[in-house]
Amino acid sequence: MITFGNQINLLNEIFKISAYIIISNLVLHLGFSANYYLFPFILATILSEKTYPLFFKIARLWSKIILIGMGFNYSIEGDEVFEDGKSYMLVANHTSMTDIMLMLIAVKNHPFVFVGKKELAKIPIFGFIYKRVCILVDRANSK
Repeated sequence: MITFGNQINLLNEIFKISAYIIISNLVLHLGFSANYYLFPFILATILSEKTYPLFFKIARLWSKIILIGMGFNYSIEGDEVFEDGKSYMLVANHTSMTDIMLMLIAVKNHPFVFVGKKELAKIPIFGFIYKRVCILVDRANSK
C-alpha cells in the first residue's frame, strides 16, 4: 500500500534524478562548447612560434572546462618547482584520456611538448594541430 510518506519519498527521488539529468546535460554542453568556441583561438595560436605560450594558456583553460564537463574533480598535490632554463621530462601513465588535460593543468607557467604517435597526425583537423604541438614518434622506425 502506498502511503503519503512513500509518495513524498518517491517524488523526492524523481526530483533528484531529474535535477541530476538536467545538470549533467548542462555540464556536458559546457564541455562541447569549449571545443567549439576555443578552437579558432587554438588554431590561431599554433600558427606562429611567438604565440606558442598563449596556446598553452588557452589549452589549460580548455582542459579545465573539459574536466569539469566530464564531471571530474581534481586536486594537485606536491609543489615541484621547475627552474627556468632547464629541461624536464614528465611521464604520464596514460591509463585514461584525462592524462593530457591533467598534464596541461599540473604544469603551470611553463610551455611543454607532448610526445606522441606519428599515426595520429593523419586525423583530419586534429592532425594539423597535433603536428604543431607534439614531437611525433614513428614506432615502426627505431631511429
